[in-house]
Amino acid sequence: MADAPTPAPGDRQQAKDSGGILSGVSDALHSAAYSAIEQPLDGVAQIVSHVTPWTISGPGWVSKPEHDNLWTSAGSVVGNVADFYVLSKGVGLGRQSMFGRAASVPILEAGTTGALFELTMPVDDKDFYGNKLRNAAIGFGTFATMNGASIGLRNYTAMGKTTGFLGTVGVSGLSGAAGGLSHSLLDSGFNSKPITLEGVGKDVASYGAFGAMFGALDYGVNKGTGAITSRINDRISNGKPIVSFGPIEVHPRGYAVRAQELAQVDGLTGMKNKTGGREAMQSEIARAARSNEPLSMTYADLDNFKVVNDKFGHNQGDEVLKEFSDFMRRFYSRGTDVHIRDGGDEFMAVMPNTALSDASRLADKFEQSMRLGVSNGPPTAEQLMSGYPAQLAKLEQLPRSVTAQDNQTVLQLAEQLIQARQPITGETLNSKSIDAEGARLKARIGFEENENVGGKTLQVYNDQDIANLANKTAFRFLPQLGQLLKLQGVSETQVEEALKVQGDQPPDNRQLIGEILVDKGYATKDQVDDVFKQQLANRESLSRVLEGYLGGQSVVADVQPFRMQQLMNQPVNNITLRDGIPQVYRPQLGARGVRVLQPFENPVGDEVVVGASTGVVQWNRPESPDEFKQRGDGLMFDKKAQRKAQGLRRDRVEPSSLFSAN
Repeated sequence: MADAPTPAPGDRQQAKDSGGILSGVSDALHSAAYSAIEQPLDGVAQIVSHVTPWTISGPGWVSKPEHDNLWTSAGSVVGNVADFYVLSKGVGLGRQSMFGRAASVPILEAGTTGALFELTMPVDDKDFYGNKLRNAAIGFGTFATMNGASIGLRNYTAMGKTTGFLGTVGVSGLSGAAGGLSHSLLDSGFNSKPITLEGVGKDVASYGAFGAMFGALDYGVNKGTGAITSRINDRISNGKPIVSFGPIEVHPRGYAVRAQELAQVDGLTGMKNKTGGREAMQSEIARAARSNEPLSMTYADLDNFKVVNDKFGHNQGDEVLKEFSDFMRRFYSRGTDVHIRDGGDEFMAVMPNTALSDASRLADKFEQSMRLGVSNGPPTAEQLMSGYPAQLAKLEQLPRSVTAQDNQTVLQLAEQLIQARQPITGETLNSKSIDAEGARLKARIGFEENENVGGKTLQVYNDQDIANLANKTAFRFLPQLGQLLKLQGVSETQVEEALKVQGDQPPDNRQLIGEILVDKGYATKDQVDDVFKQQLANRESLSRVLEGYLGGQSVVADVQPFRMQQLMNQPVNNITLRDGIPQVYRPQLGARGVRVLQPFENPVGDEVVVGASTGVVQWNRPESPDEFKQRGDGLMFDKKAQRKAQGLRRDRVEPSSLFSAN
């Protein structure tokens, strides 16, 4: 029997094509595997063989396709997309790692990826280095153009508003087509090839398909990664394993330690709970016993807390507990202090290496400053301003003349005057304010700051002084811009960071909080402008009250009533609201209606005031943690009962004791 004749190549192609879709899919997969795996490895082997003494070859895992049709072309594009995607992730390791932070970074990264992509493609050995360099240049230009077109489409056309899978693929496809046009022009220029309509069309179509597929791949990977990451984070946040295989569970590193810590933390406040607090107290007692150092504890309970729950509900009560715990952490802020929520509205602050006298002094100041105003929402501007006329009336009653105490200097008199009017003006008592008041008195009474004025009767105020104090007092009823922005969604952390920046600036040249937030990108200029207009309107209302109070004295007293219309359209940076803002206590606002009341601030509207009562004890050998805690608990409740009977609970303003806090 004669041997069958060997089919010619054309016959093999015809037989292959007759295989239908399955045969075509096989060709596409084959070509994709070759382009994604074998071709780049062969190209790298070729480079190594030319630039080193070693001669190596590719692994030969996937053979080169024997023919070229639409199926193999599509497969080649898929393989090249995969190859390019891997390279792009390697190049884009970080904006600052390779190209700094310039706006052109994405284009540079794409161009670099394109150059590397072309370098991994095998070339004709006859002009190896020339071909490599030309191809790398063409690759850089092609893919830089592609990425630049993508940025342009997204930033400067309606395409940028297109979202979702189809929008991403469409933008990427058009960008790829732009890259294909660039490839035709560069290939013609570097390799002296004539530009033909057929060649340009082929490049535009192939690179358009490349771009569309790359966009689809990037979209899918990002979506998939986001979904997987979100799912994993949800499981971790709920205490579930990342994955489980029967009895085997996979948790993130450190899970066991964190789980043990979480079991000792109060979920609402973030403080140690009863269990964690007892363990911490045992450790601190053992440390105090070894080092022979004092250990003190302050036991605190909230006054009026039940009224909040009854009037506003337990959700608002939870907000009070969170605000109180934050206040306690800010007050007892040493790294060694231990903060504990013992249950309900009872808290403890354990203070290592702290004597009873120091702990008692701190607890007294804590009680004086810890006053929370609680309502269903933040107070309105009208509510905050409602107390201003009463303060103006108190200023009017200030004695214009006083008799200095024996052996009293002008500076000592200045300190006495500030203390006397502090409950009205809310001024800060410090060396700077005393020096400023001393300079005012020197000009008013004609004595030097350190001169003895004991026993003399002196005119310490005139109408201008009272008017200026009235103007300064107005700021007690005007929240900071940062407080108003916080109500619009700017986070507490961002506001605190802006406050820190402001605090580091010279007092006579401080930026407004809103300006700092805009500089940092935490708020938009429109947000700040809106809040500014609101603040200007509030200040104008206060100025009208002041104008009515001063009557015809306003010009004589050099107090110019504020007018919103004159300044409304000026840029934020030039608004004169920044100028002359005194250092006075100003209202704090909480988005959920829980706020810290300033030392001289009264509640407004329907606010319920929550204060604190404390009991302070020092550990005595050989006292156990429970005995130590019970003593503090007992002292606190005894003090609270006595104050309640006398009407002196700390949720009331006690002017006589406020001076000692300063």
